[in-house]
Amino acid sequence: SEEYHKEFSRLAMAMAQSENGEILALRIHEIPPTLPLNVAFNQEQEKRILDEIEYESTNKKINIDTRLVAARSISDTILDTVSVEDGDLLIMGWDGYVDSKGFVFGKNVDAVLRQTKCDLAIIKICHSPLLAKKTLLPISFEDNPNLRFTGKMASALLKQYNGQLTVVMFAPKNIHPGWEENAQTVFEARLQELKISAKGGPASGWKTSTVIQTKIVYSDYKASAILNEMENYDTLLLPAGRESLSQVIGIGSVSEHSAKLCHKNTIIARGYRGIIQPFFDYLKSRF
Repeated sequence: SEEYHKEFSRLAMAMAQSENGEILALRIHEIPPTLPLNVAFNQEQEKRILDEIEYESTNKKINIDTRLVAARSISDTILDTVSVEDGDLLIMGWDGYVDSKGFVFGKNVDAVLRQTKCDLAIIKICHSPLLAKKTLLPISFEDNPNLRFTGKMASALLKQYNGQLTVVMFAPKNIHPGWEENAQTVFEARLQELKISAKGGPASGWKTSTVIQTKIVYSDYKASAILNEMENYDTLLLPAGRESLSQVIGIGSVSEHSAKLCHKNTIIARGYRGIIQPFFDYLKSRF
C-alpha cells in the first residue's frame, strides 16, 4: 500500500537526517524471463509513490534521487545499485513470508544478505503506520558486532517518532554465586557499545532516563522470551546475530526465529564490517 511505502521511506529519512546522508529511493518492477524487458507496465502508481517520497524528503531538506526501473532480478539490481552508488546503508522491505524452501527470508532477501557490502536494515511492517512509540531492543549476553549500528537505528527511531525504547538483555539462567552482578556488568558494557542518543544528547544516565528503559531477563529460551516481551511493544528492533566465517548470511537463529514469528513491526539491523574484522574475530576465537 502507499501508506506502507510512506512509513518505509520515513525510516530512511530518519537515518539520513541522523547521519547527514542522502537517499536513493529505488523501485524495481520485476519482468519475467518470458517477456521482453521493454514490455509496458502501469507506472502511474509507482511514480506517484516516488513523487510523494521525493516531496516529503525535499521538505525535510534531504537530498534524494528516485528511480523506477524494470529488471529481471530484484536482488541483482539492488546489489548492482549499492555497488555503483557506493551506498553506506541499504534499507530493504520484507513481507514476512519465505517464498521457497531452503531460504531464510526468501530468495531476494537472502541473496542481498549474502552479498551486500554495506550496513543493512530489513524492515517488516505488520501494522501501518509504523508508530514506533514503544520499541523493544533485545540484546544477548554474548558479544555482538552489530550493536553499534543497531544503536544508530535506535537513535534515529527515537528522534523520528518521539517514542520510548526499552533495552532488554536476555541472559542465561545460572546458579553460580555472583552471576547476577556479572550480568549487570556485562549489560553496562553492552549499553556503552550501543551508544544510543535521544533528544537532548547522549543518554548517559541509563537508569534515570525516561526515554530509555533497561532491564535484564534471565531465560534459556531467548526467542520465546523476546516474543513474550513484545506483547507490550509495537516495534521490535533486532540486532542481527553474530557473523562468522561459517555463517554466510549472518543472521543468528534467535534473530531469525524472532523476526519470523513476531506479529509486530520488526527491524533487523546488521552492520557491515568487511572481510578483515570477521577474520580477526575468527582468530580471537581460536586462541
